[in-house]
Amino acid sequence: MPEKISLLIVDDEESVRDSLENWFLEDGYLVQCAENAKTALQILEDKTYDIVLTDIKMPGMDGLEMLNRIRTINSDILVIVMTA
Repeated sequence: MPEKISLLIVDDEESVRDSLENWFLEDGYLVQCAENAKTALQILEDKTYDIVLTDIKMPGMDGLEMLNRIRTINSDILVIVMTA
């Protein structure tokens, strides 16, 4: 059986995180969420994910700056930046 794809969802809006988390869990992904870029980067220091799905506009560090920092941690992670 193939290994499940792991996904880290980063969004400052709880309702968005919850909706995406439930949707991806129903589709069989392994999912973790973070409420901001700082938390997401701390998570990525300890665990590897296949995909990071992030909002572009967040307080503090935005999604594009987080993308650049993720590249220094692990350049193999696929990062998808989304916006309303």
